[in-house]
Amino acid sequence: MFALDISVIDFGAGDDGKTDASYAFIEAWTVACSSDIPTTIFVPSKRHFHSSIDIAIQNVTSINAELYHMVIHLCQNVILQGFRIHAPEESPNTDGIHVEQSFNIRILNIGMRTGDDYCVSIGPGTKDLWIQYVVCGPGMT
Repeated sequence: MFALDISVIDFGAGDDGKTDASYAFIEAWTVACSSDIPTTIFVPSKRHFHSSIDIAIQNVTSINAELYHMVIHLCQNVILQGFRIHAPEESPNTDGIHVEQSFNIRILNIGMRTGDDYCVSIGPGTKDLWIQYVVCGPGMT
């Protein structure tokens, strides 16, 4: 069986940290969801959500990221749901999800293996953070 790998870069996602990559993600997801073969969407490392409003992300798997699997910074009204995050048990300093300077954040139904570090790390300025139905290990909660 063949598999399809799709990169959000191929759909116009920039790497400058300022360009809105929403449409690149939507286009990549559209192609992946319409594929008849197993499909993986590749997001290059060091991607994060910065100064974003009204984000809903579901059913993502992140494997072996460095430092953080996902960063939510200066965002509001974010829902992360149905994620699977995997880091080797011996992986040092690999947080699952880091949230800072953000409010109204929901982290729901997520399974995380984060080496020796935090599953969800909470930075300064975080308000109205709701975490529910998260399975964490072997890292810290």
